[in-house]
Amino acid sequence: GPGARLFRERGDALVLTTRSAPAARIRRLEAVGVRVLPVRARARRVDLPAAWRALANAGVNELLVEGGGGLAAALLRAGLVDRLELLLAPLLIGADGRAVLDSLGVRRLPDALHPEVTALRRVGDDLHLTARCSRW
Repeated sequence: GPGARLFRERGDALVLTTRSAPAARIRRLEAVGVRVLPVRARARRVDLPAAWRALANAGVNELLVEGGGGLAAALLRAGLVDRLELLLAPLLIGADGRAVLDSLGVRRLPDALHPEVTALRRVGDDLHLTARCSRW
């Protein structure tokens, strides 16, 4: 909501939402200086290609997306990812055995996406991998 720490930080904040978002909620966000971009919905969610066009029209050229495997898979499926920046930590968690990008729907190795790794470096105990996503 409007009181979130994210909106108290310095800098501009953009929120993308569907056009059916409650007007009162949008007004509350705008009252704290958030720029709200309503976009078309697809299956009751923000239509990702429409969101990318809205961001481009708003002057956004680079975007860091965090939101979990479901959003990452949806962006990859839609062909909206130019570059991956993956931080891999030596931690094993979870109980259901699902892969991080399970919702991508790739079940066979021949169908796997093949990003081109352009950099790999160690950051403490983690690995930071950069890959270009031009070939899918």
